[in-house]
Amino acid sequence: MSQVEKKTCPQLNWKNIIFNSLGLIAVFFILLFLRAPLLINADNFLNFDEAYQGSQILDLLNGGPIHFYYEGVSYAGIFLGLAAAPFFWMFGVSAFVYKVPATIAYALYIMSSYWVAKKINPSAALTVVFLMMFSPLAALVISVNNWQHNLIIFLGNIILLLFFKIKESIAPRGSTVFMLGAVIGFSIYSYTFSILYIASVAILFVLTRDS
Repeated sequence: MSQVEKKTCPQLNWKNIIFNSLGLIAVFFILLFLRAPLLINADNFLNFDEAYQGSQILDLLNGGPIHFYYEGVSYAGIFLGLAAAPFFWMFGVSAFVYKVPATIAYALYIMSSYWVAKKINPSAALTVVFLMMFSPLAALVISVNNWQHNLIIFLGNIILLLFFKIKESIAPRGSTVFMLGAVIGFSIYSYTFSILYIASVAILFVLTRDS
């Protein structure tokens, strides 16, 4: 590698990091603005599942028994609910605050969809972001619920991106393979139904393997 390449590569990496970070922040605040009527009236839009799961998170934060799944289920991890803890400590306990992690997860989903689109059709990537931000009403309502769905759709995109990285490499790095396994494991823990994403990627591995 030439001296010029050595100097420009770190700069390009930093530019990508800054661009993606600013993009994520912008998407998050646009989503907050578009969802303002639902979030401001979060007490009226807090569904049974959120109330039930949120009460268990509060019990855990107040010194209750440590648990990794919600009571009575073994397919839904508490990570996204627990992600509300910092916001509870900063802004107090409320339905609005409990819903914030869901919007963050959906913003991450949009950004990761942008990365996937850039791999498939770079010219369509920004269009994907625009269309996903101005989503149909049903998707909008789901995206403000602190449900595991909003987390695993983001993780599903990360799994797909890692698949792309492995298939593009002649000899995949061990760290990439390890990261793929870690994300798959975390996704299954977060919501067992993510096995659908994982099965899809497994099928792609089989269909694209060298004969």
